[in-house]
Amino acid sequence: MGWISDKIKETKAQKRYVSPIHANRASEIGHPCLRYLVHLRLDWLKAELPSVKKQTLFDDAKYHEEAVIDTLKEAGIIVLQRQRPFWSEKLQLIGHIDGVILCSDHELPLEIKALNPQDWHQIDKVDDMIEYPKVWVRKWPFQMQAYLGLANQKEGVFILKNKLTGELKDFPVSFKEELWNKIIAICTTVNNYVSAKSYPEPAEVEYDKVCRYCPFLTLCVPEALREKDVEIWENSDIEELLNKREKLLPLKKEFDEIEKALKKALEGADNVIIGSYLIKGKWIERKAYTVPEGRYWKREIIKL
Repeated sequence: MGWISDKIKETKAQKRYVSPIHANRASEIGHPCLRYLVHLRLDWLKAELPSVKKQTLFDDAKYHEEAVIDTLKEAGIIVLQRQRPFWSEKLQLIGHIDGVILCSDHELPLEIKALNPQDWHQIDKVDDMIEYPKVWVRKWPFQMQAYLGLANQKEGVFILKNKLTGELKDFPVSFKEELWNKIIAICTTVNNYVSAKSYPEPAEVEYDKVCRYCPFLTLCVPEALREKDVEIWENSDIEELLNKREKLLPLKKEFDEIEKALKKALEGADNVIIGSYLIKGKWIERKAYTVPEGRYWKREIIKL
């Protein structure tokens, strides 16, 4: 890295801070771990600062949001009430909407998200978000439903931007009573724990997708470390392999996401040329079979 990159990193590092959190946030209410939501309220001052990489992502998201707003204005689409706050005293729930769009004399809450091309191609409706592999995407339907519930609106709209190409896609989101009731239940439970200054048990979530990125990880010790029979191995060869694995893991995840997107996009394509690539394919009939009895070792590697 050159001096310019170093200077930018230094600037990003200085911008990092932890915000005071005195209420449930619409952007976080869909998080799969209830204990995390309680930590946000009780221990926000103890949260780890975001990494420089994460701060860069925050800044990048703001850049893309402004770019989308400019594109909408250029197309003659009126966007009002930027970052308008919504608040419920009863639920202690707060949210700030990206904007409100005027559509046939109706005001639609607007939420803008910028994604990498692989994710952008796989999300075409709210249902795609709900079961998405990435936790932060699964929070978005809750976020929008919180806005709709707080604003007493029946419909909102998501706009998704492809970070690579700049393409936009949009789809409506209808108010769902069932999901809103779930948000009410989550807020009520969190508020009860906050009032009692106590914590729920850690949720049964995937460590690699949730816990390892949690800013309260040092306060909420992973289950593996709380077991009494944990052994300590000293093996530098295995440790080196694990370190290499950790560095390559993001590349594998990106590769798997690309493969998944290509599988969906190219199904049924045979003898097709795209740029400098020839795509060939054929349907394979799969025969049914029974897996014989046996056993195998299932392992989980946790980065501490």
